Amino acid sequence: MIFWKGSQSKKSLKKENEELREALAREEKATFEEYFTKNTTISTHGGLGINFKGTELIQIFAASFWDTVKDSDNYVICDLHSADGKSVEVTIKKKGKLSPQDKLKKAEDLLARLLAESDSESDIAFEAKDYLNREEELRKKYHG
Repeated sequence: MIFWKGSQSKKSLKKENEELREALAREEKATFEEYFTKNTTISTHGGLGINFKGTELIQIFAASFWDTVKDSDNYVICDLHSADGKSVEVTIKKKGKLSPQDKLKKAEDLLARLLAESDSESDIAFEAKDYLNREEELRKKYHG
């Protein structure tokens, strides 16, 4: 019998084929939750960070979020509820568009410029100036 260098026996090929079949069966039985747990890390240091291994999860999330926000102008706000009654509000914003916070900041800047250019001494002008001052103090307090 002649053996070629680098060739495998029929027995080793069958064994390798069976191992591959078993690995494929395990992957088919795996749930998305297991896949997510195994291929992501979540960090809350300095904000929320979700790191994905591979591109499949990124594509799933991007497609899901796009389906949620595609019919809106800039963003959608979603309430996420858990079984234990805890909930969070999540803003999903289209890339390059204004978020609710961005829109508020833009409106506050416009109001500040308007108040600076007007000489109004009305009650509403004082109320607006007081609001802007309180918001500025809060920003300084929380953002250093």
